[in-house]
This record gives sequence, structure tokens and C-alpha cells, in this order.
Amino acid sequence: MAVLFGALILWSPLFVPRYAGAVESQFVSIRDGQWSDPNTWQPKGVPAASASVVIARGTRLEYDVASDREIASLTIEGTLEFSLTRSTRLDTGSVYVRDGGVLTIGTERRPIPRGVTAEIRLVVPEGVTFQGGDFAKADVGIWVVSGGQWEVHGSPLGHTWTKLVRPARAGDTDIVVGEDITDWPSGAEVVVTPTDTRPREADFEERKVARTRRVSDGAYAVTVTAPLSVAHDGGGEGSGEIALLTRNVRIVSKYPSRTKAHTVFMPGAKGSIAYGEFKELGSLGVLGRYPIHFHLMRDSSRGMYVRGASIWRSDNHFLNIHGSNGITVEDTVGYDVAGSGFFWEPAAGKPGQMQHGMTPGGGRPPKSPAAGSEKGQPTGRERKMG
Repeated sequence: MAVLFGALILWSPLFVPRYAGAVESQFVSIRDGQWSDPNTWQPKGVPAASASVVIARGTRLEYDVASDREIASLTIEGTLEFSLTRSTRLDTGSVYVRDGGVLTIGTERRPIPRGVTAEIRLVVPEGVTFQGGDFAKADVGIWVVSGGQWEVHGSPLGHTWTKLVRPARAGDTDIVVGEDITDWPSGAEVVVTPTDTRPREADFEERKVARTRRVSDGAYAVTVTAPLSVAHDGGGEGSGEIALLTRNVRIVSKYPSRTKAHTVFMPGAKGSIAYGEFKELGSLGVLGRYPIHFHLMRDSSRGMYVRGASIWRSDNHFLNIHGSNGITVEDTVGYDVAGSGFFWEPAAGKPGQMQHGMTPGGGRPPKSPAAGSEKGQPTGRERKMG
């Protein structure tokens, strides 16, 4: 059924995305160029608030603006590439990548470089609730369907999390670790895990990086902007960890107090995720609406990966690999989730593997029961799949 519906998305002329609110206009790309160039569009001009935007087949655009203007929807059948030289922000309702369309926020060979940011803020209209299931046009998210490709590649990191090699006391601002984290930028958000045998929620300490430095052979310090509230063990078997939550490519819900948006790769889609931050995503209790979702891709997902990502403040898992084979999840941090975190629903064949990931402080109780018949897998700092 899901595969059939994926075919309808690709081929049916009836599939025309529409905003849940009023759509004032539609802008269609008519030539290669930059998003900010009025001559790129028909009608002439930069896409207006509440417009539906189409990147037409055969056109290639650079997204080169940082805008708070909320467009209604974005359909990509050509190519849209986020700038590698200037920081960008796109506020939009659903994004549909389909029928040969390509959305690139960096590539494996040319990631968004350090010092440049790229952000998509997904806009769910006030009062909207999600339907769930295979496809529902009111369920705002990034939909990568058959024939579509989505690449997310932020600036690579040497380590996304590491262990403390010295104890950190309450009141300390220096956290000493055993791996080189000097590429963690100032202002980035981190979380320090508790080492008490009965931790409280407050013992997961969120802080910001003031600076990093090498302190001796094999030891590096993260200085945080506010003192620690509790002690954290370091240097032994029960050492605490510190995880970096910030990435320079971000996919977020613009209004997290509303229903939270989602992303999904459908059967026949392509793409991979590396060093991206997925925050305030996942719709509470709604089947199929997760921060990152690989949906019934079977063998078409072989070779895809989620590497070095950060997924946090989710209301519905971190990621779900559902009936999709050959996907690698590595060096990925998941933090603060309603219910179970990393979630795997196997299909025939070898699904792939999860390695060297970390889930500090997952598993807050959902406010309502999860829908559907999915079976959750236990979260863990390292878990192999398949």
C-alpha cells in the first residue's frame, strides 16, 4: 500500500501540494540562478510570504538568503542547492522533493563549511494536527519521495561526544576529556551526562561552550559558560560523557509549541545525512511522523547513512528505520525524547548497523500513547542492528 501511494505521489497529476492556510500566489523557477534574483522567477520577483514555490524540472537554483518570510510550500523537481559561502535560513511549510528533484544542503565532497550556517525552519500552522500514515498533505515535513534526493552535509567533526577523563565537581566550568574536541565552536550547545546511580532530570546538564583547548598530552578541556550544578565522575568505568548538540546545518520546527514537523525518505528516494542537527521534530503519538524516518525503502536504501547527526527535543523517537535495508547510523547523538529513541522495524534482509552513537537522557514519558503497532527497541549508547 505504501509503495502504491508513493507511485501516486510521483505520477498523479492530482498531487499538487497546498498550504493549510490561504495561498496568495505561486512562484515557479524559469531559469538557473539565485533565489534572490527576481529574474529567476515567474512571475518576476522574489517569492512572497504565503506563496507556494516550485523549482521546475531542468532548473538549478542556489538558495542564498536568510529570510524570516514564511512560504506555504516548496516543491522541488529541479535542483535547489544551499549556499556554501553565506549563511542561509528558509522558513517553509512542507517541502516535497520528487520526480528527479534534488535538495542539497552541502554534499559529501563539499559540505557546508565551518563558519557558514544553513537552516530550514518548518512551519506548522497553528491548530493543525497530523493524520499520520503513508502520506497526508496537512502533515508538514520534508517529504523525499520516489525519484527525489536530499543531501544534508554539515561541517565534519572529529568527535560528536566523548568521555570525561577527570572528575568534574559542582561549580566547575572546565570539563576535561580524552579526545580532541577543539573543533567544537564557541556558543555551541552541549549536554553533560549524570553519573549518579539515580539521576534526576536536572542532572543532565545543558550548557554552552565558551572555549576549548588542549591541556596536556591526551587531555582537552571544554570550558562552559555556566558552572556545573552537580558532580560528574571521570577517568573510571562509570565516567560521564559530554555530547555536542549544535551543528551548522539545522532542520527544526519554527514553532515547537505547536505540532512538531517531521522528515521522511519514501520508497525510491535517495540521500544521506551527515553532521546535521534535527531539533524539536517528531509529532507526539502520530504514526510515521519522526525527526528522521526511512519508510519501507527495502533495498533502495542500501548505502544510505546518518553520520554525526544531533537529534534532540523530539516528541516521537529520534529516528525510525522501517522496512529499509543497508542503512548505517554512526556517531549520532540523540537527547531528550518522548518514549523510545532509536527505533528499528526490520524487513527481510540485513538492515544495516548502528555504531558509536549516544543517547544521553532519552525516554521521558509520552503525554499520550503512541499510535500504531510498532515495536520499540531499547535505546543505548551503542547498539548494532542486524
